[in-house]
Amino acid sequence: MRTCGWLKSFKVSCVFPAQVRFNSSHRRLSLQANPIKDENSEKILNENVTKKRISLFEEEGNRQRNLIKRVEKIEVKLVGLQEDTVVLMNKSLSTPHHCAMHVSEFLTKQSALALMNGKPWDLHRPLEEDCELRFIHFKEDSKSQRFIQSSRPLSAV
Repeated sequence: MRTCGWLKSFKVSCVFPAQVRFNSSHRRLSLQANPIKDENSEKILNENVTKKRISLFEEEGNRQRNLIKRVEKIEVKLVGLQEDTVVLMNKSLSTPHHCAMHVSEFLTKQSALALMNGKPWDLHRPLEEDCELRFIHFKEDSKSQRFIQSSRPLSAV
C-alpha cells in the first residue's frame, strides 16, 4: 500500500474498524468500513427491510385498486330460447351481442336485432339497465323481417 506524507498525519475516527486506502490512479482516499458482525443486528436489519418492503407493496396495491372503478352489474333475462336464461352483465359495457355469446355461437351468428323490453335494440349498443332480451333472426315473423329489410340500406353504408 502506498502512502503520502500528509496521509501519515491523517487520523480517522470511526465507530466501526476501518481501512484507509489511497488510490493513486484516482488521487483520492477511500474509507472502507468493516462493521462488527453481530447475528442479532443482521436479523433485526433483515426483519425491518422485510416489513418495509411488505408495507410498500401493500400501499401500492391499495393505490392501484383505488384507481380502478368498480363495474355495476345488471340482470338480463334472455327469452325466446329453449328455456329462459338469466345472465349477469356489466352495465354500460355489455351488449346484446355479448349476451348471445354467453348462450351459443349459433345465436350470435344468426341474430340480426334484439328487442330490449319490447323495443328494437342494436346488437352492439350497450345495455343500461336490467332488461328482458329477445333475439330476432334473419328468418322470422313479418314485422321483424320488414324492420331488417328497411335497415339494410343503412348497414350497407
